[in-house]
Amino acid sequence: MLHTALLTLKYIFRDELRDRLPEILGLLRDLAQSSNGLGYVRTLLRYLAQAASIDRLSGDELRQAVTQTLSGGGELMLTIAEQWEQQAMEKGIVKGEARPLTQLLTWRFGPPPVWVETKLAQAEPALLEAWAKRVLDARTLDAVFVEGS
Repeated sequence: MLHTALLTLKYIFRDELRDRLPEILGLLRDLAQSSNGLGYVRTLLRYLAQAASIDRLSGDELRQAVTQTLSGGGELMLTIAEQWEQQAMEKGIVKGEARPLTQLLTWRFGPPPVWVETKLAQAEPALLEAWAKRVLDARTLDAVFVEGS
């Protein structure tokens, strides 16, 4: 497991990642058979997928290497892709719920400062709803976001 992690860290930001990926994934073959090992493989694949977002490796190249090297690799990639899709949907829902509140805040208090945008982006739907109710009666922007109100 350590060897796999070290090789991944060594090549993640190098152009050789594409060539070394089969070797790295080959080390995971036995590890993937154990229940703890499967979690490790998922974590490593998520990390490698981040490399795809920095142009070191395409999603197709990662998918192909996983499918060829690991038994059940196609199913594993599908599971990870489903998790990413769910996370993206959840972020989209929260962002969509924050939009009307942002508009109300802008209408009442002017363009929101960065700290407000940060709070809105990180808030759970229930908190967004509470703030939306407060914006109707709040005298100041700070009053909308007072904790415990």
